[in-house]
Formats: sequence, structure tokens, C-alpha cells
Amino acid sequence: MSKFNMDLTQEELKRQITYCPITGQFNWNERKGGRPGDGCIGRSWSAGYQRARINGKSYQLNRLAWLYVYGYLPPGLVDHKNHIVTDNRIENLRLATVQQNNMNRRIGSANRSGIKGVSWNCRSKKWQCFVGVGGKNINVGSFSDLEEAARAVEAARERLHGEFACHGRPS
Repeated sequence: MSKFNMDLTQEELKRQITYCPITGQFNWNERKGGRPGDGCIGRSWSAGYQRARINGKSYQLNRLAWLYVYGYLPPGLVDHKNHIVTDNRIENLRLATVQQNNMNRRIGSANRSGIKGVSWNCRSKKWQCFVGVGGKNINVGSFSDLEEAARAVEAARERLHGEFACHGRPS
């Protein structure tokens, strides 16, 4: 079996690159294919995620950081806690399911209230609050005051999403 068909191991990764868990910086260990040794690795791809090609296969740098530190490529997602997809410090990374990763999203661009999960209900003339859980929207309630609606939806999100609760603002 050629090296191109094998899953990448921690040993092989460390042979080719150096990773600093404190800064999240990756560097090549040796010159190959025109790349200088000690050069930064990673190119931005879709949604700004950085990727690098190792042994003919492309990997997200956040997943390589996990392999480098913990010794395995996780089967699920590696989430950036602070939403900055170029911040690959190990303290900023955690394992997540698709649902948990969705909980950790910022506020949508179409949001008009400025508060994640809060929208204006024209019929009732109140702010309506929802929190998404398990593919369903949980109704948190209706409020006349926007600040009261914000407090209610954020409290519900903390309770329902736990460590993955994201109120739509950068950390």
C-alpha cells in the first residue's frame, strides 16, 4: 500500500510539519516541492478554513492540530470556539457534532433585530423568541421590550445549548 492510500498518522504528520499549540502556527520541517523548510503552511479555502496537502491528500488545519496534539483524526467536526476559522490554537478547538457546531453559529446576515433568535411579530406587535434544538425551533416567548426578549432568548440558549451556546457576537 502506498503512502497516498494510508490514513495520516501523528508520527507521519510530525515528521513533515511542526505545530505550535499556543500560537496555532504550522510550519514545514523540510524543503519539498519548492516549499522552504520552516515556511508557514495552509491556504484558505471555502468559508476561510485553512487546508494543507500532505501525502497527496488535503486536510483542514484544525483537524491536523487535533491529530498533532491528541494522536488521532476525529471522525466528527473540530469546532472553533471563537468562530475565527484561522485561529487553530488547541485551546480554541473542540470536538463537536453537526448539531453542536450549528449551535455555535454567529447571528445570520438577514437578522433585523440585531439579536440572534429574536424577530418582530407584526400581528402581535411583540418580539418573538426562538432557540433551535435538534432541528426544531423552541418558542421562548413574546416580549414587548427588545432587551427583555434578548435576556430571555440568551438564558434559554445557555440552558439548551450549554458550552456551545453562541449569542451571535464574537467571543
